[in-house]
Amino acid sequence: LNKMPKKLSSVPEAMTAVMQIIGTSKESLKKILVRGEFDEFPDDKHMHCKARLVEMLNKCSDQLHECNVSDPKSNFLLEEIAILEEAKVLQGKVKGISSIPIGFVEQVWSYIEDVVLRAGHNLIEKMKERSINWMTEIVEMEKLTDYT
Repeated sequence: LNKMPKKLSSVPEAMTAVMQIIGTSKESLKKILVRGEFDEFPDDKHMHCKARLVEMLNKCSDQLHECNVSDPKSNFLLEEIAILEEAKVLQGKVKGISSIPIGFVEQVWSYIEDVVLRAGHNLIEKMKERSINWMTEIVEMEKLTDYT
Protein backbone atom coordinates (compact mmCIF):
# COMPACT_ATOMS: atom_id res chain seq x y z
CA LEU A 1 0.00 0.00 0.00
CA ASN A 2 2.95 2.31 0.58
CA LYS A 3 3.83 2.06 -3.12
CA MET A 4 0.44 3.39 -4.19
CA PRO A 5 0.11 7.00 -5.29
CA LYS A 6 -1.35 9.26 -2.59
CA LYS A 7 -4.00 10.66 -4.91
CA LEU A 8 -5.65 8.85 -7.78
CA SER A 9 -6.79 11.40 -10.34
CA SER A 10 -8.24 9.15 -13.03
CA VAL A 11 -9.91 5.79 -13.56
CA PRO A 12 -6.90 4.33 -15.42
CA GLU A 13 -4.60 5.23 -12.49
CA ALA A 14 -7.00 3.59 -10.03
CA MET A 15 -7.32 0.51 -12.23
CA THR A 16 -3.54 0.25 -12.53
CA ALA A 17 -3.17 0.51 -8.75
CA VAL A 18 -5.80 -2.20 -8.17
CA MET A 19 -4.15 -4.52 -10.70
CA GLN A 20 -0.78 -4.01 -8.97
CA ILE A 21 -2.33 -4.87 -5.61
CA ILE A 22 -3.92 -8.02 -7.03
CA GLY A 23 -0.64 -9.08 -8.68
CA THR A 24 1.37 -8.52 -5.51
CA SER A 25 -1.20 -10.41 -3.42
CA LYS A 26 -1.17 -13.29 -5.87
CA GLU A 27 2.62 -13.51 -5.78
CA SER A 28 2.67 -13.39 -1.96
CA LEU A 29 0.14 -16.23 -1.75
CA LYS A 30 2.16 -18.32 -4.21
CA LYS A 31 5.29 -17.79 -2.13
CA ILE A 32 3.61 -18.71 1.14
CA LEU A 33 1.29 -21.54 0.08
CA VAL A 34 3.04 -23.17 -2.87
CA ARG A 35 6.76 -22.59 -2.49
CA GLY A 36 6.88 -22.22 1.29
CA GLU A 37 8.96 -19.03 1.16
CA PHE A 38 8.55 -16.83 4.21
CA ASP A 39 10.89 -13.97 3.30
CA GLU A 40 8.04 -11.46 3.33
CA PHE A 41 7.04 -12.47 6.88
CA PRO A 42 10.23 -13.55 8.70
CA ASP A 43 8.92 -12.65 12.17
CA ASP A 44 5.27 -13.65 11.73
CA LYS A 45 5.20 -17.40 12.44
CA HIS A 46 1.48 -17.52 11.67
CA MET A 47 2.26 -16.90 7.99
CA HIS A 48 4.66 -19.87 7.71
CA CYS A 49 1.99 -22.10 6.20
CA LYS A 50 3.84 -25.40 5.69
CA ALA A 51 5.25 -25.30 9.21
CA ARG A 52 1.79 -24.59 10.67
CA LEU A 53 0.27 -27.46 8.67
CA VAL A 54 2.93 -29.85 9.95
CA GLU A 55 2.25 -28.68 13.51
CA MET A 56 -1.50 -29.21 13.01
CA LEU A 57 -0.95 -32.73 11.62
CA ASN A 58 1.38 -33.62 14.50
CA LYS A 59 -1.13 -32.30 17.02
CA CYS A 60 -3.91 -34.35 15.40
CA SER A 61 -1.70 -37.45 15.45
CA ASP A 62 -0.94 -36.91 19.13
CA GLN A 63 -4.64 -36.53 19.89
CA LEU A 64 -5.40 -39.78 18.09
CA HIS A 65 -2.70 -41.62 20.03
CA GLU A 66 -3.92 -40.16 23.33
CA CYS A 67 -7.52 -41.20 22.65
CA ASN A 68 -8.84 -43.90 25.02
CA VAL A 69 -10.36 -45.90 22.18
CA SER A 70 -6.96 -46.55 20.64
CA ASP A 71 -5.20 -47.25 23.93
CA PRO A 72 -2.25 -49.55 23.13
CA LYS A 73 -2.25 -50.86 26.73
CA SER A 74 -5.74 -52.32 26.39
CA ASN A 75 -6.48 -55.86 25.23
CA PHE A 76 -5.94 -55.09 21.59
CA LEU A 77 -5.92 -58.72 20.43
CA LEU A 78 -9.10 -59.58 22.30
CA GLU A 79 -10.84 -56.58 20.75
CA GLU A 80 -9.64 -57.60 17.29
CA ILE A 81 -10.85 -61.19 17.79
CA ALA A 82 -14.28 -59.93 18.89
CA ILE A 83 -14.47 -57.68 15.84
CA LEU A 84 -13.48 -60.55 13.53
CA GLU A 85 -16.12 -62.82 15.08
CA GLU A 86 -18.74 -60.11 14.64
CA ALA A 87 -17.66 -59.67 11.02
CA LYS A 88 -17.99 -63.43 10.47
CA VAL A 89 -21.55 -63.42 11.86
CA LEU A 90 -22.46 -60.46 9.64
CA GLN A 91 -20.92 -62.17 6.62
CA GLY A 92 -23.09 -65.24 7.27
CA LYS A 93 -26.21 -63.08 7.50
CA VAL A 94 -25.36 -61.28 4.27
CA LYS A 95 -24.77 -64.62 2.54
CA GLY A 96 -28.14 -65.85 3.81
CA ILE A 97 -30.10 -62.95 2.36
CA SER A 98 -27.99 -62.32 -0.75
CA SER A 99 -30.44 -64.10 -3.09
CA ILE A 100 -33.43 -62.00 -1.99
CA PRO A 101 -32.39 -58.70 -3.65
CA ILE A 102 -31.43 -60.51 -6.86
CA GLY A 103 -34.79 -62.28 -6.93
CA PHE A 104 -36.54 -58.98 -6.29
CA VAL A 105 -34.76 -57.29 -9.20
CA GLU A 106 -35.63 -60.19 -11.51
CA GLN A 107 -39.29 -60.04 -10.39
CA VAL A 108 -39.49 -56.27 -10.94
CA TRP A 109 -37.98 -56.44 -14.43
CA SER A 110 -40.23 -59.36 -15.36
CA TYR A 111 -43.24 -57.30 -14.26
CA ILE A 112 -42.02 -54.25 -16.20
CA GLU A 113 -41.49 -56.42 -19.28
CA ASP A 114 -45.06 -57.80 -19.04
CA VAL A 115 -46.54 -54.32 -18.57
CA VAL A 116 -44.59 -52.85 -21.48
CA LEU A 117 -45.51 -55.75 -23.78
CA ARG A 118 -49.18 -55.47 -22.85
CA ALA A 119 -49.18 -51.68 -23.29
CA GLY A 120 -47.42 -52.05 -26.64
CA HIS A 121 -49.91 -54.68 -27.79
CA ASN A 122 -52.86 -52.46 -26.74
CA LEU A 123 -51.32 -49.47 -28.54
CA ILE A 124 -50.85 -51.49 -31.72
CA GLU A 125 -54.46 -52.70 -31.55
CA LYS A 126 -55.73 -49.11 -31.15
CA MET A 127 -53.57 -47.87 -34.04
CA LYS A 128 -54.74 -50.79 -36.19
CA GLU A 129 -58.38 -49.98 -35.40
CA ARG A 130 -57.84 -46.28 -36.21
CA SER A 131 -56.18 -47.17 -39.50
CA ILE A 132 -59.03 -49.49 -40.47
CA ASN A 133 -61.63 -46.85 -39.54
CA TRP A 134 -59.75 -44.16 -41.48
CA MET A 135 -59.38 -46.39 -44.55
CA THR A 136 -63.05 -47.42 -44.36
CA GLU A 137 -64.04 -43.75 -44.22
CA ILE A 138 -61.91 -42.92 -47.27
CA VAL A 139 -63.31 -45.84 -49.25
CA GLU A 140 -66.90 -44.91 -48.33
CA MET A 141 -66.27 -41.31 -49.40
CA GLU A 142 -64.94 -42.53 -52.75
CA LYS A 143 -68.02 -44.73 -53.22
CA LEU A 144 -70.31 -41.77 -52.62
CA THR A 145 -68.42 -39.48 -54.97
CA ASP A 146 -69.86 -39.32 -58.43
CA TYR A 147 -67.28 -39.32 -61.17
CA THR A 148 -69.05 -37.27 -63.75
